[in-house]
Amino acid sequence: MAANWTDLVSGLDEGLLAAFGVDVLFQALDLQLPPATVRAIVDSGHDTEETAPGVYLILFVRPADLPAAPQNGDTWTIAGEVFTCYRVDLDQQGGARLGVRQ
Repeated sequence: MAANWTDLVSGLDEGLLAAFGVDVLFQALDLQLPPATVRAIVDSGHDTEETAPGVYLILFVRPADLPAAPQNGDTWTIAGEVFTCYRVDLDQQGGARLGVRQ
């Protein structure tokens, strides 16, 4: 029986989020949607823009865990600090890499 690649990667994503993720609060740009606490892997070692000073992070999340698809302008609260999404990179297996800044 051939393995379904998407299901295998999705299972790996879930395991990585369970092992290395932290709880973060997601608030969609559409404020009529309720906020949601989800697991995210937070990477602070990437993406700085010298023309726009601030704190930059990369988040890895599963959009299926969110009440709405991630988009620019969504806010994420991480360890009490609020960040705004400025970039959304979706993969074909159900994961998303988000650029956020303070």
